[in-house]
Parts: sequence; C-alpha cells; structure tokens
Amino acid sequence: MYDLHTHSRCSDGSESPEHIAELAKAAGIELLALTDHDCVRGVSAALSRAAQLGLRMLPGVEAEADYADTLHILGIGQDIGAPCFQKLLAEQTALREERNRLLEIKLRKMGMDVSDYLIRSESTTRANYAAALTAAGHAENTADAFRRILNSDALADIKQKHPSPQAVIDAVAGAGGAAILAHPMLMKKCDPHELVRDLADKGIWGVEAFYGAATEGETRLFSSLSREFGLFATCGSDFHGKSRPNAPIGSGWRSCAQLEAALSELCRRFFRT
Repeated sequence: MYDLHTHSRCSDGSESPEHIAELAKAAGIELLALTDHDCVRGVSAALSRAAQLGLRMLPGVEAEADYADTLHILGIGQDIGAPCFQKLLAEQTALREERNRLLEIKLRKMGMDVSDYLIRSESTTRANYAAALTAAGHAENTADAFRRILNSDALADIKQKHPSPQAVIDAVAGAGGAAILAHPMLMKKCDPHELVRDLADKGIWGVEAFYGAATEGETRLFSSLSREFGLFATCGSDFHGKSRPNAPIGSGWRSCAQLEAALSELCRRFFRT
C-alpha cells in the first residue's frame, strides 16, 4: 500500500510533515511521498520522521504546468538540491507570488480583504485564499469560494503563468525523479487519450490513474491508457488534512497488479530492492 500524493501545511494542507509520516505509518502505508505545491521545505522533516518510524518515504513535489486545462505533475524521488530542480521551484515560486499579489489587490477592490484571515505557507495556494474567504464570511465554504470567486472566469480569477509540461518533466527527470500526471480525471477540458499520449511523448513516467476521488469508470479509463502508452499507473489520495476529510491517506490504493508493479519499480529504483 502506498500514497504518492499528500500535502502538508508547508503548502495548503493542515498537518505538519512529521504528522503526515505518522498518519501514513498508522494507516499501514509502505511507501509515502510528500508532494507540497512548488515547495520541498517539509521534505527533510518528513523523511527524518519516516526513518524513525521505519517507513519508506520519497521526496516529492506537485507542480502546475501550462496546458489547455489545469495540469499538475507530481515529481517523485528527485534530488531536491539538483540545480535543474531548484531552478524550477524558484520560477514557480516567483510566478505564484505574483499571482497572489494580484489576487489580493483584486479582492480588496471587491471589498473582500482577507489579510486578517489568510494563513500563509511556504507555498500559498488558492486553497489558502478559499479558506480565508470562508473565515471572513465571503463564502459559505471553500467549494463556494472557488466556484464564485477564485475559479477560472469567476469574480476574482487571476491567470497564473506556468512553465511548459516539458520543462517540468525535464526538471524532475534531470534530478533523477519520476514525473507523474496527477489526477487526470479532473482535466475535463482535455481528451483523455490525447492528454496521456501527449505527456507520454514528453517523457512522463506514470499516470495517477487510481485517485481517491475518482469514479470506477475514470479509474478504468486511465489505467487502460497507462497500459496503452507503456506508463506506470500510480495511486494518490491528495491528502490535505482537515480541509479534505474525505481524502484520508491511502484512499487511492487498491490491491491490483498495476499498482503493485509501480510499487516494485519505485522500490527497485529508489531503494535498490
């Protein structure tokens, strides 16, 4: 059992990196990755705690890339100090900070100043703003905040620039990691076949075909596309803690040959076993 998609409070999760390792161990996870948005600040603490617990853990990250729909790529197992990877993080951080600056200006102009409610992190995401808008009484809940205020074409939509998919994949691979297409079933504007084919051509290693919030049909579709294009099918919960109580650690896992194959390859590649 493994989970390659989790978030700590270093980005938009609620739990510390160490606590995520503890929760994973308690859940029976064999292999864990911490994948905060454009941020690896929590990786060292999580790895240290995982080692104490006897839990296999890999450094990770979740990076957004420029595409026809919101495209997130997980980087798993890379050397987080590699220059090519650090360059990617620096570029992503700068672009995110500029988006946040413009978003806060727009919210203030709309009478929605959330500065007293915003909990900033190493990588402050729109989820942080959704929580702040809810706490400030401008939205009923975070889903409402995204739908009416933050999403594309909503009241306070601010388009953030992103690197190309090829740039993200190359940075992860160049640092020795495996690049994985995250939650492809959420990309409703893209043809699934063309999406996976395109990213396979660009060197993606795997597809998060087994995702905690996916339907059975979506799981079958993307696990089939993984096989068709010779990619590994992986699983992830997209754990965020208290803000997503329906996505506990390990919720993407099921016992099947495809996920076992990816686990074996990851262990062989990163742990020499």
